[in-house]
Amino acid sequence: PHRHGEPHFWDRIQFREASPSAQDIQDYFEGWANCGKERPLFEKTPNYLIQAWTPRRLCESVGRQKLAVLLRNPIDRAYSGFYQGGDGPEKTPEAFDVAARMEVALVEDCSADAMRWDPSGDAEMDRRKASSYQKCCAGVARRFDQDPSKVCTCNPEHAEDFLCDPSNGRNQNFVRTGVYVHHLRRWFQHHRTDDILIVRSEDFFAHMPKATAELGCFAHSDATTCSIEGIERKHENSAREGHPPMWNSTYDLLKEFYTPYNHQLDALLGRNMSWW
Repeated sequence: PHRHGEPHFWDRIQFREASPSAQDIQDYFEGWANCGKERPLFEKTPNYLIQAWTPRRLCESVGRQKLAVLLRNPIDRAYSGFYQGGDGPEKTPEAFDVAARMEVALVEDCSADAMRWDPSGDAEMDRRKASSYQKCCAGVARRFDQDPSKVCTCNPEHAEDFLCDPSNGRNQNFVRTGVYVHHLRRWFQHHRTDDILIVRSEDFFAHMPKATAELGCFAHSDATTCSIEGIERKHENSAREGHPPMWNSTYDLLKEFYTPYNHQLDALLGRNMSWW
């Protein structure tokens, strides 16, 4: 594993407009300096899935890689993400209901611009697109008594900031993160489908030793066995644990919102994710 656990390298704001330099890449690989040369190298950074420029930069800089994606029931993921986020509204079911309804409204009113997009390379075109979205977003935010400057855009705190996308806001996408089909289509544009392993999080944690062994085999293509020896099951960590349950009305809203996207995801993957 990488020494930083979740290094958040490929999702840094500094790579939104340009690829990492040779020195950047060298510094990144220093995270595995103490690993043996014959062992596969891996890191885990969940935010890579949704950061618009990450698939392109990874492809441009290091070429073909093995990628594993764990997808959780998007409703559960949204509620957990809401409680995990350090900034934003008070952490209550009522506050989550407001945040969820606002995000659904953003997608419905502002169309695809409400989802993160990869910069086109045309600065003027990207500026117009961002300006159009921010204007639409501001109207939606005010309807929900929210500050547009916190919902619709942000100012990066430093070059390695990975939570801020100036075109789309900071850490206000608990619901939109779960529109997995949108994010995966972008990954499939830049990476081979047979290099991307999609795993349901529920299956992974229910069968952790076997699932972990299979991930190891996937990563190390010349492996001949998938041994579970030495692999122990760890307790699943979820920020929603210990908090009051989501309102039924919020759940129903999100189920209706996600269902058509989940159907698109099933069609894209050729399998039924069966979350409900």
